[in-house]
Amino acid sequence: MRVLFVAMADSIHTARWIRQLQGQGWDLHLFPVERGRLHPELRDLTVQDAFGCDGSALPDSTRHVCLDGREAGRDRAAEALTAVVEGLRPDVVHSLELLKAGGLVLAALERLAGPRPPWMATNWGSEIALLGRLPQYAPALRRIVAACDYYTCECERDVALARAWGLRGEALSVLPNAGGFDLAALETLRREPTSSRRLVLLKGYQGWAGRALVGLRGLERTAEALDGYRVVLYSPADDVALAAAVASQETGIPIDIAGERSHLEMLALHGSWRPW
Repeated sequence: MRVLFVAMADSIHTARWIRQLQGQGWDLHLFPVERGRLHPELRDLTVQDAFGCDGSALPDSTRHVCLDGREAGRDRAAEALTAVVEGLRPDVVHSLELLKAGGLVLAALERLAGPRPPWMATNWGSEIALLGRLPQYAPALRRIVAACDYYTCECERDVALARAWGLRGEALSVLPNAGGFDLAALETLRREPTSSRRLVLLKGYQGWAGRALVGLRGLERTAEALDGYRVVLYSPADDVALAAAVASQETGIPIDIAGERSHLEMLALHGSWRPW
């Protein structure tokens, strides 16, 4: 079985999804959708790179094939993906995320001279439920959903929305996009009873997908109850990191910025915090 993934190659979610197929003896390939740093947990596959991505962190088990020294624009990326599909002749093309990855697959498959391989499209997060309401995104999302052969997502709501939007392909089982968790392994990450923990975690996203500044304000307003606690802020935007530094000075609450960590290290951090 040969599978060609089209996805954000800097994402841990991409790495974790692909990891589910390791050990099957399949021929796995990944076509990045944009320039960036190839995730260090991408293992046992071949990266077909049309963007000149940074592969310095890749493990030895992953091949990095640079298709062109120039950075690809959207049209040239679609042409490059078409050539990869024609050369590899994959048994299935799987786009992880709709707008960037699915849109690129649709553009590439429309350029194919011969029969196209089956296309599996996976919805990430709020693409259909939120972005599908916005006129600048809805037409492209509808075209992608209507054109794919198989569709996957994380909730039944998004299955119903896809069908309402013209999904003609098969909706597969509703499953976590990143493959879920090894519960036995997670048990080993529990450091102490929840009631004795003195660590608070705050995700630093600020924008349509996060409200970290609201979280910081909540910590400020409950500062007296946080005596003896430490706050760790991870993945912060610049303005959130700045606000955290000010909040720490004004309240006396230690707020640390977590540096880059592996997925396992992040799980261990979550195993040490106290829900607040």
